Amino acid sequence: MTNPPGTPAPGWYPTPDGTQHWWDGTQWTASAPPPPGSGSPPGGPVPNQQFQQEKTLAILAHIGPVVAGFIAPLIVWIVVKDDQTKSAWVRHHAREALNFQLSLMIYGAVFAIVGFVLTIITLGLFILVLFPLIFFFVFGTLIMSIIATVKANRGEWYQYPATIRLLT
Repeated sequence: MTNPPGTPAPGWYPTPDGTQHWWDGTQWTASAPPPPGSGSPPGGPVPNQQFQQEKTLAILAHIGPVVAGFIAPLIVWIVVKDDQTKSAWVRHHAREALNFQLSLMIYGAVFAIVGFVLTIITLGLFILVLFPLIFFFVFGTLIMSIIATVKANRGEWYQYPATIRLLT
């Protein structure tokens, strides 16, 4: 998903008073950390710190399923869905990753049932078609997760194709 025409990309933008505000692609956040070199206290916030944390959560939501299945985006979604200190951007990525994983579970269940029935009807010959289909399904899922991870790392909006939008 790209920004609407005429709107700036998500990022930190300076204001006339010298502070910086985060634009998430749809609205300005309330966060206004001091600009670099303004003498913020040691250990205090740096302008990019909040976004780096959000970017980490978004990346985890997309690449986490490789290790933990739908549990990784579910945990990220639970953490960020009601947290108003998190931007709409990170909530979007968590929701997209969870919707994608839930869609995959639905598609996988339907695929397994249809595959089983067709294997029985064809007396096992459908297995010759079934194994390559399973390979492409898994490989395609991995590729889409990598693309989403790269988009999140760049701070871009992304929507998975062919995803059932169960969470809105």
